Amino acid sequence: MTRNELLSNLGHTARSRLLIIHSDDFGMCHAANVGTMRALNDGVCTSASILVPCPWSNEAIAMWADNPGWSVGVEFCLTSEWEYFRWGPLASRDKVASLVGPDGTFWHRSEQFLAHAEYHHVEIECREQADRLLDTGLQPSHALCHMDVLRQRDDLHELFLKLIEDYRLPARYPEITLKQPWPVNEGLIGADHGSILPVEERQRLLFEDVRGMRPGIWEIFGHCSAAGEEIQANTGHERDRPAWPDSWRLRVHDMEMFCSSAFRMLLEEESIETISWKQLRESVLKGA
Repeated sequence: MTRNELLSNLGHTARSRLLIIHSDDFGMCHAANVGTMRALNDGVCTSASILVPCPWSNEAIAMWADNPGWSVGVEFCLTSEWEYFRWGPLASRDKVASLVGPDGTFWHRSEQFLAHAEYHHVEIECREQADRLLDTGLQPSHALCHMDVLRQRDDLHELFLKLIEDYRLPARYPEITLKQPWPVNEGLIGADHGSILPVEERQRLLFEDVRGMRPGIWEIFGHCSAAGEEIQANTGHERDRPAWPDSWRLRVHDMEMFCSSAFRMLLEEESIETISWKQLRESVLKGA
């Protein structure tokens, strides 16, 4: 299916500007679940992705089951980035030994994972995560990778392509369009606005990026979270990464921004329509 055919099936033209608004890290903790739910139900957020190995994924799955119209993808999770808030594989550790550090949880840093991870262990764990969702009776709408580690080694990138083909899932990464018959976004809006910027400046730059969108399908993502002690404690201890302890502010701001009248007004003023990964996947499957 060509891009123009996809747009036509969705009731749009080649001149349309469509935006996926996404919340990563659903299931990480209770605050992330509450923030994601608010962004999906009360805000402009159209899709989310779930971290199945995380401690609060069961609550996220229950929320999704109560809202079956949501577009929720599998966020393949192979690292555990916080200092004290830790998680590990779903698969038995003896079957994926290269994926865990001395404490039995996933490696802390991307570079540690990339140095130790064995291909077949990664495949076992990724399939365990996708299958766990499918076993609930829920259908993931798309796929991505937590901290992008599957895109940072050639063999693991090929594995990611194999996984999305086997599970028939579109993915957010534009280069995949060369190898997969799935709709993908033209690019990520605001992906280069890091966590060091004050939230007001980050929002200003994001809004500028949205105004500058060219025709096509784009995606903006955040990490929505409710405010409170839980999210501050979970993400607030990174002694060797001084910018990270304030990341909870960005997560809360993402939720507030996606639920704001200012964001809705921006989309209306720019004649930008929102779309979900679920809509894209179903359109392709229908036309296959």
